Amino acid sequence: MSYSSTQDFLALLRQTSGGVRLERMPGLDYVLSAMARAGLFTLYVNPTSPPNTNVSSTVWLKTSTMSWVTESAVFLYNPTTQEFEPATPLLWRAVFAAASISNVFQLVTNSAPVNALTTLAAIERDNPAVTSLSLPTVVGRTQPLQIVDWSTNVVSHQINLDPVVGETIMRQIDWSLYSTPDQLNGITLYPSADLLGWVIAP
Repeated sequence: MSYSSTQDFLALLRQTSGGVRLERMPGLDYVLSAMARAGLFTLYVNPTSPPNTNVSSTVWLKTSTMSWVTESAVFLYNPTTQEFEPATPLLWRAVFAAASISNVFQLVTNSAPVNALTTLAAIERDNPAVTSLSLPTVVGRTQPLQIVDWSTNVVSHQINLDPVVGETIMRQIDWSLYSTPDQLNGITLYPSADLLGWVIAP
């Protein structure tokens, strides 16, 4: 049996002061409401007018006049046209990317692995000679990784970056940075699961 948006609904039991009342709700509307409650995006429900604030992280659920008759239409903001348009996989990707953008800081005081969710790792040591960092896997990662040397009394500091086994940095099995008293070093690495490695781009 195939799903029909005009015939198939979720049955809900709504608690009332007098007991329990049976209600129904379109499946799509229910799923989007649950995702919004989980904090993935802001859900805006309106049958005619699109939202005008926080548009990049807002999903417009355009309800039918009688919302219990059929599923609502889903519209997402397109930054190119600056309009809300019917949802597509590409527009959904932009919404979830906006939800996932957050800076996760990690202070590194010795050779250590970089945490999977870290977006900025700052090496802060006194007169270091060598620091080795084990990078997280690129699989499932969308955020770039910034690594900076924030050390003091630097004379010659070598920073070794080691990807997980099977992954590379620009097709190299490891990568080294060098800091001097005149210039502390840093790098931004972009993950690519397709290339199974980290990309360095200007």
